Formats: sequence, structure tokens, C-alpha cells
Amino acid sequence: MNCGDVVHRSTLDPVLRMEQKGLNPQGLALLALAIAYLTATPGVLMGAIDYYILDKIQRLTNVKVYTKDDIKLGRKLAVGGFGTVYRGDLYSDDKGSPKEVIVKKAKEFGAAEVWMNERLMRAAPGCFADFITAFEEGDGKPDDPLWLIWQYEGDYTLYDLMQKKEWPYNLEPLLFGRELNLPKGPRRKAVSMQLVMQQLLTALAACHRTGIVHRDIKPQNVIISARDQKVKLIDLGAAADLRIGINYVPNEFLLDPRYAPPQQYIMSTQTPEAPPLPVAALLSPILWRLNNPDRFDMYSTGVMLMQMLFPALRSDNNLIAFNRKLESFDYDLDAWRAFQEKRGAKDFLESFAMVDLDDGAAWDLLRQLVVYVPKKRLSARAALRHRWFGGGLLGKLTIALARVGDVADQVVGNDSWLEGAMSKTGTRAVGGLSEAQLADELQGVFQTMPRGLRNASATVAWWRQRQVAFKRQLVDKARKGVGRNLGQLGQSAGKTIRESKKVVEKRIKLPGWLRSTTS
Repeated sequence: MNCGDVVHRSTLDPVLRMEQKGLNPQGLALLALAIAYLTATPGVLMGAIDYYILDKIQRLTNVKVYTKDDIKLGRKLAVGGFGTVYRGDLYSDDKGSPKEVIVKKAKEFGAAEVWMNERLMRAAPGCFADFITAFEEGDGKPDDPLWLIWQYEGDYTLYDLMQKKEWPYNLEPLLFGRELNLPKGPRRKAVSMQLVMQQLLTALAACHRTGIVHRDIKPQNVIISARDQKVKLIDLGAAADLRIGINYVPNEFLLDPRYAPPQQYIMSTQTPEAPPLPVAALLSPILWRLNNPDRFDMYSTGVMLMQMLFPALRSDNNLIAFNRKLESFDYDLDAWRAFQEKRGAKDFLESFAMVDLDDGAAWDLLRQLVVYVPKKRLSARAALRHRWFGGGLLGKLTIALARVGDVADQVVGNDSWLEGAMSKTGTRAVGGLSEAQLADELQGVFQTMPRGLRNASATVAWWRQRQVAFKRQLVDKARKGVGRNLGQLGQSAGKTIRESKKVVEKRIKLPGWLRSTTS
């Protein structure tokens, strides 16, 4: 209080007088906790920035729009229940040489696949096949197909190369640009396979960081990009964005039983349908920690690595037999190995000798990927630090830290109920696939995919919003085309008149005064 020239101060606590200066430890702790939560996988904060800002900027700045008229389809590459894939050429307005592209006419899950591709082009460029654009055919009715276009990047998938006798030496020109100057043998084979796995795990780590689970990891969906000399993932039609619930519906699944983990579902069947988008995004870190959905892809990656290392597992029949035998051993990979060693099969014994190099580093990685319990599998980020890739002590520390539970684990406590719920899937029924040729490969083993997935509201809402911007750009393109055509027509007419005049003057000798009048 001010009393003339004398100032009297209260004897109350400075905090109560709100005269406390400096940082409040409790406030800082709460702020740090909030930042940690918002940045935890699958990234609530970055997801919001991407959805509300970056996605909109992409709509406004992407001035190039294409329609079916800009595509010249080439040979058909694959046909399946979800669409048809073609080679093709894409023409643009600048009259330059056309781009070689891959074109997919999607009948199912097209809008969701567009979302996944555009999202990952922003979040993880270079890890996935370069996506160009997509558009509807028709007036946007539910049964109208979507056309999706990617940059053509090469002729080979990992599956194609694995079927050749030269595997894995045939990887060297594609990944290194030359043959390695090493004697042929296990060591040289390991170099190429390690690089493939490193690049694949890098792509998966980026994918999972954004909250997307691929759900269809297999050699057919891994390409070797001749342009970039690296491994890239393709076919995101089965992928689910668990940050906001796009292409995810509980109790419905999308998988290839040759590569899928025994649980079949990426989330517990008790997980409710996704709430409104902001709520779903806010709760996504908790659900991610409870379910470890990224470990679905890691099991598939482990099976694929088994095929890379073991020639005997590269045929469909042998891979299916491997899955059945592994199930009979309660998914104990060491027990399966002991059985094969006892049989003395030559192909397996040679492969076991290769995975035992460097104190069994490759076999140790397999044992941490092909595991029944999802949370016991390595994440993509932890796998990249494994000693098979030269991770050393830092790798071991990263793996250990990756397995330390966070706040969500402490809240849930014993989550064995969740594993039980995930394993109670009845018989090993299978769903439809996004890989076009699978139905032919397995001769009709698969059931029809439930149609509920294509009607996921979040996907539809986003696609409608996207199409508004697309159609606006299409109208602008049409207007420019009309103006350009009128200008060309005027130029053509003027040229015709001038040429006609010259012909007339040449054939009829007109007086000068008349010639000037006719001009």
C-alpha cells in the first residue's frame, strides 16, 4: 500500500501476492509432459500440422492436374479383385516427352491408398514409390473407379529377383551400380541383403512414425528403384492410418496369411471404432502403446528375411508349410531350427551356416522379429540398431530402451488380457489382399474382403474435400485450354487467309491499285 512517501508491503507469501518471479517447476514438468505426449508416436502435434496445414498447402500449390485423357495406357501388369495395374505414359501441357508411369485403376480402397501415398510423400520422401496424382473416373459415384499414378522406377520387385538363380548377386548392379569386388560366398551375399533390410527398415520406421501400418509387407511389395538405386515400398492399399483412423475398422482385417503374424489383427478386436478425428488423434499415442500395431509389419519383415536367407522358403507351398510347422512349435524359431537340423536338409544346413556368421547376428535378428507376442518383437527403429547392421553397444542400448514401457504401460499394468483378446480369432480365416495377383497365386484360398472398410467415414470425408480442390483446378485448366485453342484457331485462320491471298495474287495478275484494295 502507498501511504504518502511510505510504502508498506504485505507479509504474505510472495506466491500468494503473485510476485513470485522465475520458472515454476510444476508448470515446467506439466509442459514437458504435454510436449512428450504430443510428439510421441504416432505424433499428435505433427499429425495436426500435416492434416490442417501441409495437406491444405499441397492442395493450393499443386497446380498440375491430370485426367484420363492425359494417360496413354500400355501393357497390363496385373489384374486382381481391387484393381488393374498398367504401364503407361503421362502427358503434360508443356508438350515435353511423356513420363513413364505406373497406373492403377482401383475399384476398392482407392481413396485410402491416395491418402497413404500423399501423406508419406510429405513425411518420408524417397522411401516409397514416387506418387504423382489420382483422380476419379465419372461423377464421383461410390462404384466409380479411381486412377492412381506413380512414377515408373524400375522393372524388378524383390520377389522377381529372389526367384532367380543369381540371387542375391543380382542385387549388386541395382544397388551399387556394379558388381562387388569380393569373392562369392556367404560374406558377399550378406552385404546386399543387409543393405536391402536397412533401407526397408528405414522406410518402415518413417511409416510407423506417422502412425501408418503397411499391413502387406512382402517381397512383391518391395521394388528396387533403378533411378535412385535403393529399396522402396509400394502398394499402400491395405495400410491403415491409426492416428486418425483412415482405412481402419475394428474386427475386419486385411492381410496375406503367408506373411502375417498369428494375431491377424493390428489392434485388439475390443478396440472401438475411431471417434471423431480430433479425439482419435489425441488418443492415438495411448492406443499405439497398448497395441504395438507396428509390430504387425515387423513379423512380416522377419518372414521376408527368412525367405531372403533360406532358398527353401521362396516357394508358396514351402512358405505355407513353414508357417504350419512353426505354429506346431508354438512359434519357437529355435525349436523349428533344431527340427530342420535333425532332418539334415542340405538347403537349410547351408543357410544355417550363413546366419551363424558373426556370432549368429542374422539368426539373432530373426529370433527377435519372428516372435509370437507383438511387444517382444523389435520395432523398425530398434532393428536398425541391431548388431547385424553393425549396431554394437549402441544398438543393444537402443533395443533395450525400445522395450522400456512408458506412462501408458504403467497405467494399464498387466496387459495380458490384450494379448489374449488379440489371439482369439478363431480359425485362421483370411481376408482380401491389395496385392493384385495373390488370388491367382494361392488359387482362391481367400475369402471376400468385408466391404465396410471402403466406407470408412474419415476416408470419405477427406476424399470429398480433396476432390473439391481438384475440380476447381480442373475447371481452371479447361478455361486455359479453351483460350489456348481459340488462339490457335485464330492463328490458323489468319495463316490460311494469307496463304490464299498469295495464291490468288500469283494466279491472277491484278493491277497494283486493285491488289492494295484486296489487301
